[in-house]
Amino acid sequence: MACIQGGDIKWGFVFEGFTSNHIFSPKRAAPLRSISAVEFYQQDSALKAYREGTGWGITSQWFDSDHKGTEISASYLVVPSTQQMLILLTASEDDLPEGSDDD
Repeated sequence: MACIQGGDIKWGFVFEGFTSNHIFSPKRAAPLRSISAVEFYQQDSALKAYREGTGWGITSQWFDSDHKGTEISASYLVVPSTQQMLILLTASEDDLPEGSDDD
């Protein structure tokens, strides 16, 4: 999950399914780089109206990760009272690279 405000990722977290596959926290303070997220955000960058949408991206656009190209699905939700865009980021377990046990 990630939170966007002012066009940047303000906060976010990942669940064990991502961390066990070496996909770590969202890139906080980084600008939006997913094309579909940027397009959704630019429809109302003031985030003053409730909206929902969906999109996609790849891990390197959202996360600090060793895996750059895993496809991510995104569900967008604008929360006007906080002027934030919440994004639920998901990936199919079959698409996630397996974690390395070589440490």
